Amino acid sequence: GVTLRAIEGFGSRGAVQTERMLTLSEDLPLVWTAVDAPEVITALADTVGALIPQGLVTLERCGIVGDAQLPNVEHTDPVKLTITVGRGRRKGGGLSYLRIVDHLRASGLDGAYVVLGVDGITHGVRHRARLIGTNASVPAQVVAIGEREQVALALADLSAHGAPSLVTTERIRVVKRDGTQLASIDHTP
Repeated sequence: GVTLRAIEGFGSRGAVQTERMLTLSEDLPLVWTAVDAPEVITALADTVGALIPQGLVTLERCGIVGDAQLPNVEHTDPVKLTITVGRGRRKGGGLSYLRIVDHLRASGLDGAYVVLGVDGITHGVRHRARLIGTNASVPAQVVAIGEREQVALALADLSAHGAPSLVTTERIRVVKRDGTQLASIDHTP
C-alpha cells in the first residue's frame, strides 16, 4: 500500500483544501492505494470504510505483472501502467523514477506522471517520509497511459531503468485526447 498526499482537493462537504494558503493545511486529501487478492481487498475495504467517516472508497480491478506481461485484454485496448518504486532510489546515477519516465516516453507511451508517497508498505516493510533525510525507500508511483504495444515494449526493459517494487496494469478507455473527443463517457460496468 502507498499513501499519497494531494496538494489540493475537495471532499463530500465541498470545501476546497489547498496548500496554496499562507499556512500549511492539515486537512489536505490523502489517497491510499493497496494491491492484493480480491478477497483481501474486499475485506479491507469494509474496515477502511468504517475508519474513514468522510472519505471515498473505490475498488478497481488491476493485474499484477512481471517483466513483459500484460493483462489479458483486447489488442487495441489502451492500458494504464502503474509502477511503484522507492522515490529516492538511484539507478545508473539518476533517480529511478526519472529514468523510468524517460524510458516510458522513449517507448512511445501517451503520457506519464510521478506521485510521491508519504507513507507506504513494500514487501511487508513500512517506509515513512521524514522531514530530514533522503526518504529513498518511501514509495513513489509512476503512472503512464499508452497503447498495449507501447506498454509491452516498456515492460520488456523496465528493470534496466530502476527496480520497481510493484507493477500493475489496468484496462482503460481514453475518452478525450488533445481536445478531441474519442469516446462517450457511459456507464459500463
